[in-house]
Amino acid sequence: MGLREVDRRLSPAGSLARVVAITWLVVVAPAGCCGCGQPDNECSPGQAYCDGLGNGYDCSLEERMYSTPWVWSKTAECGRADLCKVDNGEPFCIIDPAVAPKCVAPDGLQCMGDGAVHCMAGYAAGWAYCPGQCEPDAGCSDAQTVGKPCGDGGACVGDLACVYRQCDARCSCPAGAECASCYAYLRMGGTNAVATCLDGWCNYGP
Repeated sequence: MGLREVDRRLSPAGSLARVVAITWLVVVAPAGCCGCGQPDNECSPGQAYCDGLGNGYDCSLEERMYSTPWVWSKTAECGRADLCKVDNGEPFCIIDPAVAPKCVAPDGLQCMGDGAVHCMAGYAAGWAYCPGQCEPDAGCSDAQTVGKPCGDGGACVGDLACVYRQCDARCSCPAGAECASCYAYLRMGGTNAVATCLDGWCNYGP
C-alpha cells in the first residue's frame, strides 16, 4: 500500500468539513443555549409586580458566567392575590385587603387596638400583640410579646405565657391545623406567617 493510498484512507474527502461541523456543535451551541428551556425573564430596574397567586416579584441583578442581567426575582409570598401589593418598586404582603384607617399617616409603626400595626402604602403589612405597651414609632419592640425571649416564669404581655423561655399563646385547634385564634397575637409582614397549633401552643412558621 502506497503512501498516497494510506493518506487517502486516513483522510477521506470531506473529513475536514465534518471536523469543523462537530467543533461548531460542541463549542458554539452551548454559548447560544445559555438558559435553554427557561423563559426570558429579564426586566428593567425599578419594575415590580404581583402575580395572580399572591406572589410578588421585583427586578434584581443576577450573576451569570458572562453577564449580570436584571431578572425577575420572587421576594414575597402572600398566599392570596388580594394580599400582595406593590409600592415604589417593592412588592409586599398585607394582612387585610382593605385600607387601614391607622395607616393614613406615613409608612411605619402605628399603635392600634392591643398592639402595633406596620403600615405600608396605606395598608397594614404586619401587626403585633402587646396590649398597653405599644410605643409610637417603636411599636411592640420593647414588649414581651409573641416570640420574645423570657426567663423561667417571666412575665409576658397580656394573656401570653412563658414557654421554653419564649413568650407564646395558648390554642385549642387540632394539632398541625392552621389556627385562626393564633393570628390574634401576631401577623408577619413580607412573607405571611402560618400559625398552627402544636401541643396546645401557637406555632408560627414561614
